[in-house]
Amino acid sequence: MYRLTPTDLMTSRFGISALTEACLSLRVIRRPEDYPHLREWRRHVLATTPLPVLQTLAALVSDDMSTPEFLNPRPHAGAPDFAAEMRVLARMDPAVVGAELDVLFPDRRPLALQGSDVAVHRQVVAAMQAYWTHSFAPWWERISAALREDIAVRSDVAVTAGLLPALDQLSTHLEVTATQVVCRNPNGPNFEADVDGRGLVFVPTLFAPFPACPVHEGAQPYVLYPARPVPLGAAPHRPDLSALLGPARAAALSSVGLETTSTALGRHLGVSTSAAGQHLRWLTRAGLVEPSRRGSSVYYAPTATGRQVLTSHHHGPR
Repeated sequence: MYRLTPTDLMTSRFGISALTEACLSLRVIRRPEDYPHLREWRRHVLATTPLPVLQTLAALVSDDMSTPEFLNPRPHAGAPDFAAEMRVLARMDPAVVGAELDVLFPDRRPLALQGSDVAVHRQVVAAMQAYWTHSFAPWWERISAALREDIAVRSDVAVTAGLLPALDQLSTHLEVTATQVVCRNPNGPNFEADVDGRGLVFVPTLFAPFPACPVHEGAQPYVLYPARPVPLGAAPHRPDLSALLGPARAAALSSVGLETTSTALGRHLGVSTSAAGQHLRWLTRAGLVEPSRRGSSVYYAPTATGRQVLTSHHHGPR
């Protein structure tokens, strides 16, 4: 429950987070029976996401369908920006990531998330980036349009009936009054906190049957609420990346993620470091990746053009 002042209520807003929506969508992978209207979408995800990535992603959803706080950032004002949210995630202290995973899994982390905090942090960042690139980005325009439409409907109600009625209609499991916001979620969390001028954000999602708040009361205040269900339909058509770049270079570009070295890429693709380096140099000349030196290592990251190519083309059957 959040306690509100009149100022807290009047300064509350709606927002959308691309990273939060991608994270919450993992629930469909974990428990498909709760999302019968998203069967087609789930088939697409399973067909396009590499198996090791799926194993990491599925492990991020607990038995009660909770997900780590660091993958559910409170939206900033303005248009959602997945790349910016991923940069924040990549810079996050691995100890914070580890601590939040230990809160989510108090007995023991799933096997896919065991290891040092540094290694697990890198693994989660790489998995979320790969998931977005291979499976989620092609749908994002459709998903974000549905979320924007939901906010527009709520805004129309606020204009005609008032802010409180609009907020109180977000969910039958959500009670909003002039002094408090109460989420009735069977899985929790259960805490009481003052918004205290920090700004309250209402966040629609296609992937939550109940409203929810952050895992702990110290987090920046927001309330997730279920947007009106929208069947996402058939998968968007995307040209074959392998036909554009060739299988080897397509695989290299798809595997770069946020950044990689030729050694790490070679290990991932099962080729020599020299062969991986040749692919990376070709992709650099094509303007699809860019190198940066840190100490004795050279790291390669996709350029804006490279990210656009990845999100607009698929990499063939998996």
